[in-house]
Amino acid sequence: VRQALWRWGHNRLLWSEKSDRKFLITGYQKPCYLPSLLLTNCRSIINKSDDLLLNVNITNPSIIAITETWLTDKITDNFVYIPNYIVFRCDRLNRKGGGVAMFITNSKQSHILKFPFTCNTELEHIWSIYDNSVAICVVYIPPGLSVNINSDIINYLSMCIDHINCNYNYKIIICWNRCNRRILDWNQ
Repeated sequence: VRQALWRWGHNRLLWSEKSDRKFLITGYQKPCYLPSLLLTNCRSIINKSDDLLLNVNITNPSIIAITETWLTDKITDNFVYIPNYIVFRCDRLNRKGGGVAMFITNSKQSHILKFPFTCNTELEHIWSIYDNSVAICVVYIPPGLSVNINSDIINYLSMCIDHINCNYNYKIIICWNRCNRRILDWNQ
């Protein structure tokens, strides 16, 4: 099983032994609970659904964040159903590949987080709220975007984080996997 997890996850697999573990976060007075997370780049979730279900059954994560789902609007949620989870998707629209999805255990309240502004790049991402306490974002940067787009991506994510900090009392998790960018200047 360990070899299957390693082969499938390519060292991108994260989980905790218990569904929700207690973590101390710097800057917070009280301990806060963060959800357990499985993050992976599937390169087509449809043909890896058995491997994904095996990993979910072994790790029992609260949240499953997936990049490169390769889903389209023609593929319904029934094809990617995982028992006891709800799915949020952002499929690539104009070409094959890409896309992100987030599966959240249905034992916690969750919903999509919308912003009053949009990203003007081809950044593939989805934000959701977990248990009314944590904002989670799954981000995928497709290959072939202009190098000048780096600052737009950083600015957009910064705006999202600022919006959350100003309007909500959520902790923030950003899942960034296989970003297809050699250099991101975080100082911009």
